[in-house]
Amino acid sequence: MMQAFRSIRLLQVAIAVVMAGVLTACSSSFVVEADFPRPLVEPLPVSGELVITEEFSNYVFVEDTATRDDLEVDISSAQVELFQTITDHIFSGSETPEDQLVIIPALVDFQYAIPRETRAEVYEIWLKYRVQVMSNDGEAIADWLITGYGKTPTAFMKTRQESIELATTIALRDVGSQLSIGFGRQPDIKAWLDSRKEEQI
Repeated sequence: MMQAFRSIRLLQVAIAVVMAGVLTACSSSFVVEADFPRPLVEPLPVSGELVITEEFSNYVFVEDTATRDDLEVDISSAQVELFQTITDHIFSGSETPEDQLVIIPALVDFQYAIPRETRAEVYEIWLKYRVQVMSNDGEAIADWLITGYGKTPTAFMKTRQESIELATTIALRDVGSQLSIGFGRQPDIKAWLDSRKEEQI
């Protein structure tokens, strides 16, 4: 009886060790670190103030559903750097209060797909940002949604983490490109800029 009990106990311990290894192998937690190039665009003749909320500066995507492996992706510092880099270079600056804009970004959606879901040897990332733009006195000017996409062939990556991190970086750069090139062309913002020109004539 004692021998049977010991055998069962050893089997339980072995199963626990194996399960712990499986759970560890299926879990990923990492911080996205990326540098973003200075946007090569002509600065707008106004100044811009970037407002970073606590939620934005501490955002971590967490996937803990039963149908997917656990995943935590911390993109907080990367997305703050992205928006800071863009807003530091797309405005020429103005000391006139009426020519100052306030930009408030928020990440509203983070989605990803892995090879077994897409049936292709790629990792994909989708990021959706809401960019609110206001005048210096609090007038709402624009409420702009920007979606960034990143895709990384697994052939170029050594690990799942590296694949997701690079795809996320590519998606962030896509957002940055749209923000820097499209800011002055966004209809509501363009209308506001045109109105400022008319007032200065």
